[in-house]
Amino acid sequence: MHYISQDGPLVIQVKGTIRLPTDVTHNGADTYGMHLVRSDKTIIGIGEDATIEAGGFGIGIYPWDNNILSTPPDATKNVIIRNLNFDQKDGVYGETDGVNIFMWTHHVWVDHCTFRNAVDGSVDIKRGASYVTVSNNLFIEAPQACMLGRHEGAEIPYEDTDYHLVTYHHNWYRDCDERMPWVYWGKAHVFNNYWSNVQGHALTVGNESQIYSENNYLDGGAFVTVQSEDGALLDQGSLGSESHNPAGVEWNPRSFYDYTLDPTDEVKEKVMANAGAGKLPL
Repeated sequence: MHYISQDGPLVIQVKGTIRLPTDVTHNGADTYGMHLVRSDKTIIGIGEDATIEAGGFGIGIYPWDNNILSTPPDATKNVIIRNLNFDQKDGVYGETDGVNIFMWTHHVWVDHCTFRNAVDGSVDIKRGASYVTVSNNLFIEAPQACMLGRHEGAEIPYEDTDYHLVTYHHNWYRDCDERMPWVYWGKAHVFNNYWSNVQGHALTVGNESQIYSENNYLDGGAFVTVQSEDGALLDQGSLGSESHNPAGVEWNPRSFYDYTLDPTDEVKEKVMANAGAGKLPL
């Protein structure tokens, strides 16, 4: 995986299993098993069994610089992660993610991947990252599947306010515990996702967050939990949904992009047939 950290645009094809070392550092800082991906990279699996084991991908500037308070010119951008199996069962410190997108990174697409045995998050997005799409992925037994923004104990949450704009669609969360997604200080568009046999809440609304939810299908578990009174969720057309403070949602994803919703009663079958690695459309 030498090529992921090179300058310039590259398409990197993965065939078979690559076991990433977990004892890695960057500029003298421990990266918790995350291997840094630079701008303009497409990393795509070939076939059904292309797999990343143990370590994961970190997309952003590292180590953190708390003095950077807006998107810098050298922020990581234009990254595609597609058709890969992630298995972090041998990750380290309880902090190895499958994909971690951070530190003002923007324009990232994580699509048709399968995440198993996550030590920490499967796909985490934080520290000012924005314009990210998480689509057609399968999350299996994830304890903490998808976090957007950092929790209320984070020391500088203002870097996340007004930056996180993320879309989650056509993902399958199967037998997961929580964070599907869990949103703090961000705006998430969540549509046509399927949750089956989840142990906790499908969606969690945290500090100053807004979730615009449409035509999702919940099959077991609870739809939403609210961690903060200033969080807001507007849902339209989902099966098994609950709403909290819908008047607090002050944005509409159609002001950013066009999209077509699948009818709610078709979501389960469609997502089960298409989510995860090895199911790219022909």
